[in-house]
Amino acid sequence: MSKSLFLSSILLFSMFVVGCQTLPKSAPKEPASVNVPDIPRVTPTDATDWGEVYTFYKGMSVPQLEREIIRLASLPPSDDKQLRQVLVYLVPHSPNKNTHQGRTDLRRWLSASSDDQKGLWYLVFDILTETTRLYERLAEQQQKNGETEGRLQQLEHGMLQLQQQIQQLTSIEQNIIDRTEVTNDGK
Repeated sequence: MSKSLFLSSILLFSMFVVGCQTLPKSAPKEPASVNVPDIPRVTPTDATDWGEVYTFYKGMSVPQLEREIIRLASLPPSDDKQLRQVLVYLVPHSPNKNTHQGRTDLRRWLSASSDDQKGLWYLVFDILTETTRLYERLAEQQQKNGETEGRLQQLEHGMLQLQQQIQQLTSIEQNIIDRTEVTNDGK
């Protein structure tokens, strides 16, 4: 069950990434240096560039992502900053991976934005909603599995105690039979 939830969330997110990557791309931008990546500055409604930004984040190492998280935290509030934080939350190997927080930030941006071209961001929001729901179901299932394992351990312990009692009773029965035979042989 948990495998299917995990695979479903991977499939949904993969469809989003593939959709972003199949959009026409502008000329790729190279980072200024390996240590400090030059991430293109784009407008929040330019879906092609946002797909590129996500792909760029996905290609970063964990230390690079950590530096980007610190850099984003130091920026003044803006749509660009908020959407970049959402994308950093979504990168699978992000040290700050948090689909719930990403969904919350994206919902806040969508409700405050007056832009008419928010379709892709609603898609991301829907995927985050589904992913969050799947994680919650997974957590519930894991809790149920834990409870079931606890009950199973109790039953195994009870069965072990019963087996020990059966062995004791069998031993007592054998002792009684042996005594009976000794007393019968002595008569």
